[in-house]
Amino acid sequence: EASASDSVPGPSHQLWLISSRGMQGCQPCLEHPALRVRKLDCGQAWRDSSLQEFLASDDPQAVTAFWIHGNDVACALAAEQGHKVFHAVTNGACRRVRMVIWSWPSDFIPGGVKNDAMVKYLRTDAEPFYLGEVIDRIRPDVPVVLVGYSFGARISLGTLHVLGGGSINHRSLPRAVAARPRVPRRAVLLAAAVGRDSLAPGHRHSEALSQVDRMVITVNPHDRVLKFFPVLADDGDQAMGLTGPAGLETNEA
Repeated sequence: EASASDSVPGPSHQLWLISSRGMQGCQPCLEHPALRVRKLDCGQAWRDSSLQEFLASDDPQAVTAFWIHGNDVACALAAEQGHKVFHAVTNGACRRVRMVIWSWPSDFIPGGVKNDAMVKYLRTDAEPFYLGEVIDRIRPDVPVVLVGYSFGARISLGTLHVLGGGSINHRSLPRAVAARPRVPRRAVLLAAAVGRDSLAPGHRHSEALSQVDRMVITVNPHDRVLKFFPVLADDGDQAMGLTGPAGLETNEA
């Protein structure tokens, strides 16, 4: 079985895990003890770390990639999935990668599938502020890529939206970060469980495109799970991962 060290030439690539699973109901705060940070040392074992240590490892020559998982993923599974993504990303990579597994509270909640999905749908409106606070503190010359799957794609768009000065549920990041010069970010949305018109002007994540120079959106019209998304959406809109984005010029998405 492959280990993380198989794709890591020396100390170049890094794998981190930042967990917001203890942050429910908390205001974003760099020093909050409930935001747990861990680092995979020598490709072998996780050790407890801190945001200060993570930020001290900023390197403009390395790409910082955030992997944001989907729904019904327990903490151990988030680390396992992220580890596999790390292998895929770093295998043959020609540039150093500092990858972060963003582990958010998505464990299955008893009470039926719809209840579980609705709770997570609401949580993905809070997570962008935790993730946004972390990304905002990364050096502006460090290239950042957000890769989100399903509800993780919704968190990705929400994060870019608030970093662009937008608000979610009448809440915004505590300072104006949009005007800060920085390397444009990039995003990959996989099976995006977010409304198809979310990026359109005046819609929920309309400021997200202002933060990226490239965004890749995958579309699967046969995704059985995403077909139920209109049950969750406030306006009954279909999922972007099912139909693609709507309300945009072709060259904007």
